[in-house]
Amino acid sequence: MHTAGITGEKGDPLEMSEEAWKDAWDTDFMSGVRVARALVPQMVAGTWGRVVYITSENAVQPYPDEAVYNAAKAALLNFTKCLSLAYAERGVLVNAVSPAFVESPMTDGMMEKRAEEKGMSMEQATETFLDEERPYLMLKRRGKVEEVAPVIAFLCSELASFVTGAAYRVDGGSVGAMNL
Repeated sequence: MHTAGITGEKGDPLEMSEEAWKDAWDTDFMSGVRVARALVPQMVAGTWGRVVYITSENAVQPYPDEAVYNAAKAALLNFTKCLSLAYAERGVLVNAVSPAFVESPMTDGMMEKRAEEKGMSMEQATETFLDEERPYLMLKRRGKVEEVAPVIAFLCSELASFVTGAAYRVDGGSVGAMNL
C-alpha cells in the first residue's frame, strides 16, 4: 500500500513555484513509482500480489488552488491503471482508493492554517471549508481512517481476486459525478 501525500503549495496554478510542482510530483507520484519498482517484481516472482495506491478525490475533481496536488494524484491514478494492465496476468492486482478529506495530519494542518488565517476555531474552519470548498461532501464532516481501511483490506484480500485497475472512492459524496 502506498499512502504518501502532501497538499503542497496552494494558490493560482500559474504562480506555483517550480519547487512546489517538483515536491508534490516527487512525494505524491514518484514515490508510488518507486514503491512499485521495489515490490512488484517480488510479487511477480511469487505469482501473487496486491498494490493499493491512495489517491484522492482531487484526482478526478480538481480544485484550482490545489493544482500541484491534483496533478500528482491524477497521475498516480493513471499509473494505477497502467500498472494493473501490465501485471494482472502475472498475478499482481493493482487498485486505488480515493478518499476525501479524511482526519489525518495533512488535513489537520490544512484546518489549523485556515483557522489561524481566518481567526476562528478549528471546528469553525472545518465547517466553513466544507461549505465553501467541498459542496458535494454530503456527509458534512471529515472521514475517518477506519472508514477507509476496510476498503483497502478488501482490495488486499482474496475476496477482491477479480478486481484490478479499479478506483474506489471513499469520499462522503464529495465528487460531483458518477464513475462510468
